[in-house]
Amino acid sequence: MFCPKSHARASRPVDFRGVPASSLCTIFSNDEGGKQSPTRTCLLAFAIITLLVPGFALAANAANPPDHGLSPSNDAVPMQPDKNASGTANRPLTAPLDISVPSPPWAFRANDKWHLVYELHISNIGNDNCTLKQIDVLGAGSHPNVLATLSGKELDAAIVHPWVDVSTLATLGPSSMAVVFMWVTVDRREDVPVSLSHRITMKVGDYSEDLLTTLPPMEINRNSVPVIGPPLRGENWGAAHGPDNNSRHRRGLLTIEGRSYIAERYAIDWLRITPSGDIHSGSGSENKDYPGYGADVLAVADGAITEVQDGIPENAPGKAPSVSITLRTICGNYITERVGPNLYASYCHLQPGIRVKQGSKVKRGQVLALLGNSGSSDRPHLHFQLCNADSTLACEGVPYAFSSFTEEHRSFNSPNEAKPKQDVEHSQEIPTDETLVGFR
Repeated sequence: MFCPKSHARASRPVDFRGVPASSLCTIFSNDEGGKQSPTRTCLLAFAIITLLVPGFALAANAANPPDHGLSPSNDAVPMQPDKNASGTANRPLTAPLDISVPSPPWAFRANDKWHLVYELHISNIGNDNCTLKQIDVLGAGSHPNVLATLSGKELDAAIVHPWVDVSTLATLGPSSMAVVFMWVTVDRREDVPVSLSHRITMKVGDYSEDLLTTLPPMEINRNSVPVIGPPLRGENWGAAHGPDNNSRHRRGLLTIEGRSYIAERYAIDWLRITPSGDIHSGSGSENKDYPGYGADVLAVADGAITEVQDGIPENAPGKAPSVSITLRTICGNYITERVGPNLYASYCHLQPGIRVKQGSKVKRGQVLALLGNSGSSDRPHLHFQLCNADSTLACEGVPYAFSSFTEEHRSFNSPNEAKPKQDVEHSQEIPTDETLVGFR
């Protein structure tokens, strides 16, 4: 910070700490005529010192602190209901919740509808239980419409207390936190609002009435999502753990260097299905029993390779990983490709012998590697995701759309029967969990 020069007499601060009060009175007691007026000037000195020396007045009163009715502990501001004279709880001063949205939603299309996916991180900073009863998601406007409502079992199903088992999911104890996994669906792109707000109904402690709080509006990313090509060729690819609010990938909250991320928010594990509808032939004890093993893994867009890990030995299906699982080995042999500004594609669990190097420029459809079974993987598959940072884990997963794919419908174990319904061609969408997909 730039400070202008000042005169010498004003440039040295005066430190009055430790000076006896009588001396302070003397310092300031000389009037213009050289005479002293101790009473008047001593009061003036004390007032000046109180302003110039923070803590002087506090120190002077330390022995006799004022009785302001608040304890000096961490709960000095009472947010929880105290008891009144009749023994019933008073209304809390405020709802004791701290709520944030780490990654605002980016509207995407799936199953011919539009979806908004995000999380509410909720912390109870109070000293009593707070039970969530209902969450209303409100669209923008002077008369906001309710886009979704979570309550009862549906609310319970959306709540996770990370690494903690609780009997009542909707209840946050004192100094605890929970994550609410939100998934809002609308029919048309025109129905996607420019912003969302949330009205939360809760019960706090013993207070008999419900409390309501409304969060400030949150902007929505309404830009088109990245459109990419297929990471694999051919038919019969199952989208395991694909986009769904209860998917293992969707709930993959992980903390790295002091921050939590969901890199896998829209990730898919691509498994190839046999003609009989199984994931393997034979006993399934060898990688070659899986029809997807060794398939070409393709670049989904033109881009540059930013990271390659190779040389990790593959696992035997259903057995423990061949290496200890760390943040570095969890994806096994993998590739990270920069496919756009702040957009990175990750291809994980590859066979050793990756065909590209860090810094390589690649084209959409180029073969990068072969599908394998390395890292944290119990059977051959390709884990694919798109993220907002150059990392496989320390990033936020973002939605995307394939330029085209076929949603296949087959009666696996009765090949002579008619298909349950016709295959469906999709364009500019992402397949959801357990969709059977064909890529051209």
